[in-house]
Amino acid sequence: MQVKKYTKANVFFASIQYTEIRPLHAQLSEINTLNGKNILLVTGIANPTPLAEYLKQQGASIHPLFYADHYRFKTKDIQHIHAKWRELGQDTIIMTTEKDAMRLGSMNGEAKALLDQLPVYYQSIGLAIENEEQFNLHIHEFIRTNQRDSSLS
Repeated sequence: MQVKKYTKANVFFASIQYTEIRPLHAQLSEINTLNGKNILLVTGIANPTPLAEYLKQQGASIHPLFYADHYRFKTKDIQHIHAKWRELGQDTIIMTTEKDAMRLGSMNGEAKALLDQLPVYYQSIGLAIENEEQFNLHIHEFIRTNQRDSSLS
């Protein structure tokens, strides 16, 4: 990819990298493959399409339940998710984003009790940096030259 430079700054590209699938609750077993899985995909992010496409590429059948970006889940939403899961069948797992898992995991009362009954997993993400070694060297050099007492020198 070409980027027209207006400064002498180095330009690096990064992208999201999907990593492991983690259970929301410790009592759930790990999932090693999504191939053939029936997934109720519950998200509150701006663009859930890349995640849905990734899960499809892994062989999963996706049933989307998308909420607005930064959505604050309420008890009635968890009731709806629970009802949808029952409708799809108990072999269905519920998948969400790492961001939404933090929101769901902090719920309490009736919502928490319902969530504890559900097989909720989340897709972890990482960061893939093109030319990562060069990027790291650049960062270390910047810190070394711009900090008086750098432990990197």
